[in-house]
Amino acid sequence: MSKKSVLLLVLLLCALTIPCVWMVSHFGKKAPVHGTHHLKCSRGCYFFAVPISKFTAANQPCLDIQVNEQTVSAMLDLGFRGHCKFSSEFLQHIPNKISHGSTKMYGIRGTKYEENLFTVPCIQIGPLSFYEPQLHEYRETLKSDSLIVSNHSEISPPEPGMLGWQLFGQTNLLLDLKNSQIAFCDSVATLKKQGYNIEQCMRAPLLLKRGLVEFKAQTSQGPLLCMLDTGASWNIINRDIKEETDAYNVVTYPIFKIHAKSNLGPIAFHPYPIKLPVHVEAILGMEFFEEYCVFLDFYENYIYVWKGTSLN
Repeated sequence: MSKKSVLLLVLLLCALTIPCVWMVSHFGKKAPVHGTHHLKCSRGCYFFAVPISKFTAANQPCLDIQVNEQTVSAMLDLGFRGHCKFSSEFLQHIPNKISHGSTKMYGIRGTKYEENLFTVPCIQIGPLSFYEPQLHEYRETLKSDSLIVSNHSEISPPEPGMLGWQLFGQTNLLLDLKNSQIAFCDSVATLKKQGYNIEQCMRAPLLLKRGLVEFKAQTSQGPLLCMLDTGASWNIINRDIKEETDAYNVVTYPIFKIHAKSNLGPIAFHPYPIKLPVHVEAILGMEFFEEYCVFLDFYENYIYVWKGTSLN
């Protein structure tokens, strides 16, 4: 079955979950870093590339990470506000985890869940170590609440782990998914030195205050607040539908601008109601990341977008 057929067969809208509490990340290299310290402050120029180990049947990117010297596959999900999430089975084999109570989470259909919280001393992604990350215990019911499956078809089992955007808050994150990699990088200037064709990149303020990774686009129908989510297979526009099969109909914006003079359009969205505690207008999923490179500068609070092409 082709990649596009799989996408039409199974739409993983999101493992889109939002905790009711704000989470603070701790990040470092070889030594713990606390507070609001950013890697750019201590290292200056840096670029650490990490390959995508695989894409799921629903086309979500996965990384191999290390927890207590165990290698485990974790899906990269920018729609998850938090650090990490692991299955109950995997957590049973982590002896040095510390319990920190629980928190409320929400599925895309609005169902509320309670998830247990833990911390571990460190997890490692490529050459970097992330210290004292907060771990959620993965609920299988939350995954099923976040799916649209056509014709009662089955999907592949979930990955043992999931990585949320807050884990990366003290570094800067490049998403070059067309070339099957991410990278931790200090600036667009360093990206250019690494061979990325960013002369035509578009920049917009990175909006994080609502606990989502968002930016505002200008479209042919007015401003549109867009959430970035690598856990979603499709681009989604928040609209009521009569049947879930209606999600296969697309709404196209011929004009979609991040910068006043640069049009990324046409961008197509699938209509679907998003029932969360905060109103979400639109989601840019893997359909978007297949075409564009995205650089999230958490230090300066900007997002950069340019056409994803092969490296020079």
